[in-house]
Amino acid sequence: MLKHCRIAGGADVIQQYLNMGVIDELEIALAPVLFAGGRRLFENLRESVPQFRIDKVLNSPAATHLRYVRE
Repeated sequence: MLKHCRIAGGADVIQQYLNMGVIDELEIALAPVLFAGGRRLFENLRESVPQFRIDKVLNSPAATHLRYVRE
């Protein structure tokens, strides 16, 4: 059984794995870059409200790093 796996990608890729229910921990780096638009990570999910809590927040001038853990 696979215990640790790193998934890289945008919101569409992560949403697919969230919908499969196979993610227990999620680490996100938010960078203050403005483009024409973006995708909301916790949108278009089968669960109306994902059962994650923020476990850790690290701020830096370049990005904010968030670690979510499934409850």
